[in-house]
Amino acid sequence: MHTITAWKMHRIKAYCKADTEYGMRKIIFIIISLLLMHSYLYCQCPDKNVIKQNIFAVYHSTQKKTAVQLKELLQLAEQLKICHLEKDSLSMFLSQKIGVLYFKEGNYTDAINFTEQSVHIAKACLAIKMGGTMALVDNYSNLLYYYDITGQEEKKYAAIDSCIAYVLQGGSGFDMLLPALADKTEYLFNKGEYSLCSNYAKLGEDIVQKYYHQKDSIDYIVIFVAKQANALFFSKNGLTAKNILEKKITEFVKKGDTKFLYAFYYLLGLIYQDLKQHDKALAFFKQAYHADLVLKYNKGCAQSLVSTGMLLAKNYNKCDVGLTYCAAALKYADATDSLFIFKQTGNIYALQKNYNTAQDYFQKAFNTVRHGMDETIMLQNSFAFPGFNLLQNLSDLTTDKGDAFVQQYFNTKNDVYLKKALAIYKKGDLFLAKIKTEQQLLFGSNLVWRSTARNLY
Repeated sequence: MHTITAWKMHRIKAYCKADTEYGMRKIIFIIISLLLMHSYLYCQCPDKNVIKQNIFAVYHSTQKKTAVQLKELLQLAEQLKICHLEKDSLSMFLSQKIGVLYFKEGNYTDAINFTEQSVHIAKACLAIKMGGTMALVDNYSNLLYYYDITGQEEKKYAAIDSCIAYVLQGGSGFDMLLPALADKTEYLFNKGEYSLCSNYAKLGEDIVQKYYHQKDSIDYIVIFVAKQANALFFSKNGLTAKNILEKKITEFVKKGDTKFLYAFYYLLGLIYQDLKQHDKALAFFKQAYHADLVLKYNKGCAQSLVSTGMLLAKNYNKCDVGLTYCAAALKYADATDSLFIFKQTGNIYALQKNYNTAQDYFQKAFNTVRHGMDETIMLQNSFAFPGFNLLQNLSDLTTDKGDAFVQQYFNTKNDVYLKKALAIYKKGDLFLAKIKTEQQLLFGSNLVWRSTARNLY
């Protein structure tokens, strides 16, 4: 049996003591290292106000190129991750600025990605009451522009709706909202969603009257009231539109804001023309022209003159006077207006039974879109991209061209003209089917093409 001598026992105790001391030193070393590391990391995470000042300084620097600003802000973004601030309002603010810089560089994908990231953080901050709605208004205002540039129309108008919601929720940002809301009403009108267009336009008018009292507030009132009345008129609610416009004219006259009435006069002319009250329609068209002339609004001048000319020719049997008005309208016309003016000129010549000249003017109208175009070539083109007015004008032009041949048939009893009319009507029918499909794919709606079908069928 082995025995432990006193000497061995002494050695064992000495060894254990040494091992314990080593372990303690190791533990102390680890603790000190952790403290030093924490101190180091703390030094890497300056006060949040300092970080925000750095973001401002870099973003608003006039000395640095955009690429340099981006590089420095992206480095700050990495620092925020190290400091576990990637979900903080600072990160939301930083991501928004990075998105803007990417947009300036033409990198729309990253501009959208960083802005959407900023939206996500801003929503989280709002949910826990660590942020307000203005950050979201700013972000959605940027996004709707980015989506517009990249052709993401559906996302653009969804962003506008989000912008509307957060402006109304927070009660601020109306100056940023109104241009977007005006854009939305125009989109809905061109889409043929007249009821929605009218509702959005009324919302815009209410917002201006209650919350927005800047110098340009009356401009927005005119835009929204005119769009609301337009939508009502096109949806066959002319009497409601008339009442809205006449009430607004009374308000404007009392305030002395008569120079803004040009938009209302022309619409009232169309409404009274539709109501068969031709004297009133003529008076409003003339008032609209004089108001547009004072404001040097050429498009309005062209519209008022050609409408006056057609009304005089068709309802007062003053074709020569009507042709004079149409010729005068061309002086103010752009390409879209010229199509309409040439078409109406052709219609007046058809009323005079001058059918060859009428067809010449119908061809001039087609030429404003593309030289040599007619109802056959028209079918070979994609019309998913133009606005509703062009599509409607082309459809109406095709129908009017066919109608002129029908009139010529009744006056001559020559079957050739009837056959020509039928061939043109068939092309018009195919055109409507084509734009129905393309516009439905683009807008998700059938309403765009429906009003263009009324004259044909």
